[in-house]
Amino acid sequence: MTGPQMVQGQQFSDTDFSGMDFAGAVYIKCTFRACDFQDCALENCRFADCTFHLCEFGGSVLRRCEMTNCSFRLCSFFSAEFRDCKMLGSAFVECSTIGLLLEGGNWSYTALRYIDFSKSDLSGINWEGADLSGCDFTSARLTGCCLRQAVVHQAIFKKANLCGANIDGTDLLSASSIKEARIDLDTAVLLAEQLGFQVELGGN
Repeated sequence: MTGPQMVQGQQFSDTDFSGMDFAGAVYIKCTFRACDFQDCALENCRFADCTFHLCEFGGSVLRRCEMTNCSFRLCSFFSAEFRDCKMLGSAFVECSTIGLLLEGGNWSYTALRYIDFSKSDLSGINWEGADLSGCDFTSARLTGCCLRQAVVHQAIFKKANLCGANIDGTDLLSASSIKEARIDLDTAVLLAEQLGFQVELGGN
């Protein structure tokens, strides 16, 4: 079953979209309340300034979707997949994210507070300016990620791999734990400078 291609300013309540193919669909300033998106295929879709409340996304695959300035509140993303999506400025509030998979994409300036990303492979994701407060990145792979100016207050990076990550402007020391995290030389220098050290590479 294929979803509509262009929808603007509509409200949906208790609508069953489960199993639908949303390829190329565009939704602008729409509201979705208690809607079922389970097992949907969303590819090259665009959702702008939309609100999702109490919606189910379990088992859905979102591929190369653009969901900008969207709000997700009390939604379930059980075993959902976001692959190479653009989520600029969106917010996830009190959502269930067990089994959530993120692969690449631009998550700049998103609010993703207190989400469990432990043991996840998050390589190459753009988290610039994102609010990652309280997130659990224990044993996660964050190689090559952009964490520039991200908020990581009380986040957990224990045993995380941060090699090649850009943490410019990020107060990594505000995290709850960075114990045993793997870092490269550039990151080590930035951390030392945050601690007040004057780093002289190769100096005497």
